Amino acid sequence: MRPSPRALATTAGAFIVYFALFWWRLTLKSMIPFDGNTLRLFYPSWAVGKWLLLHGFHFLWDPYRNMGQPFLASPQNEAFYPFRVLSLITNFAQYEQAFVLFHTAIAILGMSVLVYDWSRNFPSAVLAGLAAGFHGFFLARVTDHSDFASMAWVPLAFFCLSRRSTAALALTLCLQWMAGFPPFSILTIVGLGVLAASFSEPKTYFWCLAKGAVLGGALSAVQGLPFLEMLRESQRALLLDPGAALAYSMDPWSLLRAWLLPGAVVARLPFVVPDTDPAVTGFYLGPFILALSAWGFWKGGRRERVLAAGAAGACILSLGSYTGFYGHIPFITVFRFPAHWLLLSSALIIPVAAHGAARLADRRAAWVFIALVAVDFLGYAWPVHASWGDLDFVAYTRVRVAGLDNIPAGTRIFHTDIIMRRIHLWKITEKEDWLVFKGLFTPSYGAAFGIRDVAGFFQLESRRNIAYRARLNAAPLGSPLFDNAGISRIVTLTREGALKPMPGWKDCGVFENSHPKPHAFSPEGRPVVIEEDRPGRCRCRVQGPATVVYSESYYPGWMALIDGKKSPAEIFDDKFVSARVGAGEHLIEWYYFPRSVALGAGISLMALLFWGGLLWFELRALQAGKLEGHQEHA
Repeated sequence: MRPSPRALATTAGAFIVYFALFWWRLTLKSMIPFDGNTLRLFYPSWAVGKWLLLHGFHFLWDPYRNMGQPFLASPQNEAFYPFRVLSLITNFAQYEQAFVLFHTAIAILGMSVLVYDWSRNFPSAVLAGLAAGFHGFFLARVTDHSDFASMAWVPLAFFCLSRRSTAALALTLCLQWMAGFPPFSILTIVGLGVLAASFSEPKTYFWCLAKGAVLGGALSAVQGLPFLEMLRESQRALLLDPGAALAYSMDPWSLLRAWLLPGAVVARLPFVVPDTDPAVTGFYLGPFILALSAWGFWKGGRRERVLAAGAAGACILSLGSYTGFYGHIPFITVFRFPAHWLLLSSALIIPVAAHGAARLADRRAAWVFIALVAVDFLGYAWPVHASWGDLDFVAYTRVRVAGLDNIPAGTRIFHTDIIMRRIHLWKITEKEDWLVFKGLFTPSYGAAFGIRDVAGFFQLESRRNIAYRARLNAAPLGSPLFDNAGISRIVTLTREGALKPMPGWKDCGVFENSHPKPHAFSPEGRPVVIEEDRPGRCRCRVQGPATVVYSESYYPGWMALIDGKKSPAEIFDDKFVSARVGAGEHLIEWYYFPRSVALGAGISLMALLFWGGLLWFELRALQAGKLEGHQEHA
């Protein structure tokens, strides 16, 4: 029985009110959730991306972090994610509000239509939407843009596979990849595999999954291939060592209490493991979802039992080091945190719980459970799970360290290794701690203000950049290494400050390098006239013979035009882009356009054409099926 338009409107209104209450700091007080990742990664990425959009959509190169690095290639920059366009007309606070609202709505809609398509039971669909949009794992990831957005597309991917729509599944998987968190894209494929196995004729669903995954990968190749190239240039191995791969394993007690205890109680309990990051391991579904999923498992068939088994398996894998066997599973160490498996626990168990609600003998009991789950989630969400601040606090900072208030335009700042090693250990608890954190323009926070840094916060930092940073840390002040990198400020801590849980203003120090080289220069001292300098492109003139250095990090894809003749860019000092010219005046132009982008764009374009034809075919088949059904009924 279909719900009436009035029932749908009432339910939509109730979800809007509930969203406002659940995110009351965001909606009623216009505050923004943030943590260290927000300030060092997502806010700078948003600011740099907005600047690149406003200056001609130069999305290939980021000149602000790590002495220059690819922008499009990093999924967490969300360069081609359609939602990013909204940054052109919003500030960061408005963008955050719209971002959370939109992705919550996507998660609710995807899980609701999936469950309703299976059960034709309106209360169970409402319960599924409520659980998908407001459970604890979703709440924990709100400060991590790419994680939050990637999670939101999982229920819709499940629905597309359930309807065996290859075109819709491919588009959903493409959007999820563009949302920026590859581990969740991989886990979604695993979850879709469990879902396919749950149907009575799994082969057709596995075939749909295979086609959708391949086509989705082809659609996103314009970003996917540059990502693989960046991964190859980075220090990160595809398979991590067990120590790194087992970080943030869920301890069994934290997992049990997230299922057995009410949300208001769990939210106030301390973490069992002191160094646990709540943004990674925050997980809550609660006893009411557990009770309904147990009932759904008992009253369900093959589908519910396979999904429940998959959810249980994901919970076990989230224990990581506590299992004793996790690190020995082949290829499992491609994931950094075992806690990521909780994504599948949530996504797979919610439809089982919804089936339990649909199989309750009294329809009113389902609405009682919906009310209990709603109150339970509110009880978990209302206590503080992350730091909150207004736009001024997050996006602006007053510098109180002498030397950082007058950084020359176009130069770089260098944070010494004593900061880079310790910053993730700082115990930030008070507002003053955050002010110190921001006031140092910690990597890569300064990029949000147009400050170029040497050591940005980036998991896929290139091996060249890491090697050059090591040389800088070992070099004395006044070394040519600082001059060639265009460094005007060196930020460090006192020995005593480095040992503190959280350094203060008096522990900070800034040294000035008085003669940084310009962005393009000649080591031989030849005058270099820069005619154009924008992200991923520089044009200058020089009187040769000379070597001309453009102090941006070398990556595959940098090319040089010397007097109009194309040649590969050379590497200066195993780090920077350069070119050599003979006697006379020469015009040199460098530009960054890797083959991976060209090849990826070509694949994506062909895939888009194929996807359009496939969508037309599927819509025709759907229309024909409806027409045949109507004639048969008549």
